[in-house]
Amino acid sequence: MNEFSPSRSNSSPIWRVGFCLMIIVAGLTVPIGYWPFHGMLLAILWAAHAFAETPLSYLGRRLAVFLPFLGLLAISLPFSQGFRSGGELAAAIAFRGLISFLAALWLTRVVSFDELIQTFRQFHVPELLLSVLVLSYRYLFVLWEELERMQTARAARTVNPRPLFARWRLSVQLIGMLLVRALTRAERVHDSMCARGWDGRHRTLNDIGPNKSFHNARADR
Repeated sequence: MNEFSPSRSNSSPIWRVGFCLMIIVAGLTVPIGYWPFHGMLLAILWAAHAFAETPLSYLGRRLAVFLPFLGLLAISLPFSQGFRSGGELAAAIAFRGLISFLAALWLTRVVSFDELIQTFRQFHVPELLLSVLVLSYRYLFVLWEELERMQTARAARTVNPRPLFARWRLSVQLIGMLLVRALTRAERVHDSMCARGWDGRHRTLNDIGPNKSFHNARADR
């Protein structure tokens, strides 16, 4: 899932996160009638991706997944009103969604996950929210590996190709089993973390330092 490491940059992560937030807030607050301004934001984001050396294939694959959902969401409002109105609101959803998505995607290219957490901590984001973010990111890969193992086991037990409806039903069962396994594993992981002294705060090597032990870092809190 995480195919590329963040690009190296000499600027502080605070500036990069601030730039991303500024673009998103500007896209959300400026009325959609000022469409040249939204076009300018898209051009700035395109240039930012070029400086971050984002591969076009990387960008294209993610847009191919995101744009259909954004298009369905945007067209749902005019569709619910018989296409008599709602066009401006649909355009606002499309532009603002695309700007926010490109800005967030650029941020993942130029800021590592640890830098992002440290920056959010400097912005005084609640520690509980940061812990949820860290654990979600960490165990997203564990769930993905578990899903791949279940898909491999299902493919090994399937001899003949099944109809489309049967494949959908099996996929729903697979998601249900994955949810049960995820809850069971989450409970085991939480118990083991509490046994190791987890206090709800995510720490990196920058917090501990080269001459500071983990226990000393906890005692300083």
